[in-house]
Amino acid sequence: MNLILTSFVESLLTTTSQPLRTMRTVLTLVVVLVCSSPVRPGFLEEDQDVLIPDDWSRVGPVGPSEQLELTFALRQQGVDLLGETLRRVSDPDSPQYAKYLRLEEVSSLVRPSDLTQKVVRRWLQSHGVSACLSVLTRDFLQCTMPAQPVR
Repeated sequence: MNLILTSFVESLLTTTSQPLRTMRTVLTLVVVLVCSSPVRPGFLEEDQDVLIPDDWSRVGPVGPSEQLELTFALRQQGVDLLGETLRRVSDPDSPQYAKYLRLEEVSSLVRPSDLTQKVVRRWLQSHGVSACLSVLTRDFLQCTMPAQPVR
């Protein structure tokens, strides 16, 4: 089946007739739309429901000046070391057993690099977003902004 589909797509990509070029354009758009869908396996947590609740109703688009609060997750460092530390403090046979980390220690392990923080903040500022608060671990930014940059 995949071979047939691959052959079909290859023939569309190499054709020069107008109807087939139009079909190629439509197929390309369909592939882009399917691949860019925000609801794909692996991108949502397993316990999150991707269906819209029945009691929600569509009221229309958000106005461009309406304030939104968005949370941005920054790439953490030291995630492997944090996981290993969690295993050691949870293992009764480990000398580190029950020696839990304080929040400041967790923060020093997972805090994104200075470069990551700088790049994300600059990108947000270039899109008119400057009202951001960070959590202690600096791996999340909570930003309040008008809807316009998001639309």
